[in-house]
Amino acid sequence: MLKRGSLRYDTLDVGIRGGRALASALALSVFFVVPAVPGAASGAGPGGSVKSRPVSMQQELAALLRDLTAAASSADRASARWMGLRLREMEVQAAEEEARRAFETRVRQAYIAGPGRAIEFLLSSADLHEFAARLPYASGSLAIGRIDAAEVSARRREVREVLHNAENAQRTLAAAEIRLAGLRAVIERRLAEAEVAAGSDERAIALVNEGRKRYAGTLDRVAGATRTIRRQRGEALFAAAAPFLGPRGDCSVPKGLRSTGDRISGGASWYGDAFRGKPTASGAIFWSNRYTVAHRTLPFGLFLLIRFRGTCVVSFLNDRGPYVDGRILDLSYASAQAVGLSGVHDVSATLLVRAR
Repeated sequence: MLKRGSLRYDTLDVGIRGGRALASALALSVFFVVPAVPGAASGAGPGGSVKSRPVSMQQELAALLRDLTAAASSADRASARWMGLRLREMEVQAAEEEARRAFETRVRQAYIAGPGRAIEFLLSSADLHEFAARLPYASGSLAIGRIDAAEVSARRREVREVLHNAENAQRTLAAAEIRLAGLRAVIERRLAEAEVAAGSDERAIALVNEGRKRYAGTLDRVAGATRTIRRQRGEALFAAAAPFLGPRGDCSVPKGLRSTGDRISGGASWYGDAFRGKPTASGAIFWSNRYTVAHRTLPFGLFLLIRFRGTCVVSFLNDRGPYVDGRILDLSYASAQAVGLSGVHDVSATLLVRAR
């Protein structure tokens, strides 16, 4: 069982963009070494083996690129699932804490009121009319006396289930990252070996270059598809969060959100039009008039109630940064303007999640 806060936030940037690929090392070996087989330089005739091998190489390459595309999509899905479960973990833990506090309050109320006092209150009625008038008040006290811990128990079970799922998702993602990174090294090594083996053989060199071009083209296409998926996902997250965002004159938590009980504080900066229209780390497009914020490690989807000199704003966490020592948050221009932040100053922030 994972302890709270034990999951890592700072995962590698998964997907094909980093050049990570899942493919058979044997297929790579066949594809990149075949061009240097004896006879390749002589241009064997139609009946020779050399003429039939390029077809096989093309088949191997096609299979490799299909595997590579599928691997990139799988890694991206694993990353999104892990991030979502990390956020869900924080939500259910906040709900459990709220249920526990409510339970303790009811216990104290039951202890103070006591069923005996409620019964005594009823029996002291002068007549049936007074008894009937007192009954609703006494019933409330009697109900308090029958409290149980069902909700608290249910919340705790939910926390355990989410932690278990998050742990499995983290393992899946970690395995995908390790395998993709390792096979990327295999690809680069095979390319280098094939180039060396080709020597001055122009045909072999051409095949290696063709392989490089097709491989690079696939990387670009899959990277574009991954970016599109992330952008759609990120924009959908922001659209759902938008109704909760903006200045909070009384620094209260918006209805529909709840505090996790966690607070962070430290230096904060802001960023604006220089990044306008560019994708954030979550995939959503950055617009300086949106109430958003960046943090290095916290999961995307969190809401932050940011306080600066008695003024507050609720911002949506959907980007990474700032990468400067001594700073913990990077606010969008709109978020900074809402609290009057210019330059770098210390702020505090309460972590908020949806009250589900």
